[in-house]
Amino acid sequence: ESESAQVAYETLQAAMERYRIGDLSGIEFREFQRSYVSAITRKLSAEFQAKTAEISLMLLSGNLHM
Repeated sequence: ESESAQVAYETLQAAMERYRIGDLSGIEFREFQRSYVSAITRKLSAEFQAKTAEISLMLLSGNLHM
């Protein structure tokens, strides 16, 4: 997901330039923004799930006490 988020960021930057010079409508630019936010959300969700799994394993193995 990190790579996907990076690609979405680069795509958004290109879209921003196209919007700035008038080659992209506001609605089209908004779709690029939405895609970027979606990619970031997926990345953060994957990181959260990985950390949750790591903590669960630590609890099960006795390496983390609550």
